Amino acid sequence: MQVQFRPATLSLRVFGHKVAARAPYERLGYAATSLTMSKPLR
Repeated sequence: MQVQFRPATLSLRVFGHKVAARAPYERLGYAATSLTMSKPLR
């Protein structure tokens, strides 16, 4: 018996401040699923 693995999602890590880097993925149907916010500690 052979078991086949079919993933439900494909995830990519794209830096949020790079809008130009996100655009091609959004055109392919990818959507943002999380947001990380940070601030320098100076």
